[in-house]
Amino acid sequence: MSESIALVMGLAVLLIVWLIRRKVPVGAATLSGGLLIWAFTSRDPGVLAASLEKTALSPRTWDLMGALLAVMAIESELKGAQSIRGMVAALEKTFHSPKATLFLMPAFLGLLPSVGGARFSAPIVEEASQGLGLSAEQKSAVNFWFRHIFENLRPIAPGVILAASIARVDIGELIASLLWTGAVFAAAGWLVLLRSVKARARSSGAPSGSGLEAAREVFLAVLPIAASFVLMFATNLGAGRSIGLVAGGMIPVLLAFGKPVDLRSILKNTFEWPLLLNTFAILLFVELAGESGALEQLAAAILSAPMPAPVLLGAAAFVLGAVVGMTPGYVGIVMPLAAALVPQGSLELAGVILSCGLAGIMLTPTHMCLTVTLDYFRADYLKTLPLLARCSALYLLCYIAGACLLQLLW
Repeated sequence: MSESIALVMGLAVLLIVWLIRRKVPVGAATLSGGLLIWAFTSRDPGVLAASLEKTALSPRTWDLMGALLAVMAIESELKGAQSIRGMVAALEKTFHSPKATLFLMPAFLGLLPSVGGARFSAPIVEEASQGLGLSAEQKSAVNFWFRHIFENLRPIAPGVILAASIARVDIGELIASLLWTGAVFAAAGWLVLLRSVKARARSSGAPSGSGLEAAREVFLAVLPIAASFVLMFATNLGAGRSIGLVAGGMIPVLLAFGKPVDLRSILKNTFEWPLLLNTFAILLFVELAGESGALEQLAAAILSAPMPAPVLLGAAAFVLGAVVGMTPGYVGIVMPLAAALVPQGSLELAGVILSCGLAGIMLTPTHMCLTVTLDYFRADYLKTLPLLARCSALYLLCYIAGACLLQLLW
């Protein structure tokens, strides 16, 4: 069974890669891999129907779709008002380097508990990278990687909450034990993606006029982000409705500041059907992989190897993370195994699973943030992957070394 499921997964990955190389959209390619997995592991039409129904009726699906539409509307509003350009120019004047903006803005927006944060930061990365000679793939890697610095450090992140609950550990203690990994993650991205980028003095696009006018541009660009944070944290509306309310509310705000608002252009740029279809296809793939039992079989195959528990759990989290592309996906499968091994709870094992799983989800086209980012920059996944693989490998090696050192010291 272990050999067969490994072979099936390998064939599915090869199919996805081959289709992407043939310029098939990421969503369709990924779903094709899911159908291949279903064909080899289940072949039950009921599983296929149940997966489609769950994906179509899941509140998560529609919340995600709504968030993407709302973020694209806000992006169109701010671009029309020239506020993104003004904010980037002001940030560069403050930090004296576009590299700081490329690092800080995706990281800050990574605190937003929605895939929409990747779309929020993408136009900022685009503007800040002007004149740096970065390719679409480099910009995609920067936007995607630095957005996830706080992936395992947010107490409101569903994956972290689920991990702490299943592992029977305090969520505050779990996050505290992982703080150093966030620094390692950020350093790995900086060394691979930004260290060799030559900064330049920006002479165009700076806010004209007084400092008050520059502050106004920053305020208008930051306002929808801050308002989305407040609504999502203070209410139970969810990402889609919260960001949607902000998108609607920004129109009178921009008009009040004398900014142009072109409703026709906003509507035209909001509905990017290819992105929405890719999103649905990837969510269906994840559901199908779970319903067919392939993920559980894969985890069992990895854990049957004669190796220490931390190594096996880390390997399972990495592989499953690369398959499902989302933290709750691999946590829900692997973390119960850690809980069974240490019923009283283990911060170390929980940390291994979260850290290794994070390295896995940063490589896969099933990760929605990556799909959104690639779509924005019109980047090639297979050309972006080597950059992300280098970041992920450096992060994972440093994490393993750091974890071993901590074990020796404590």
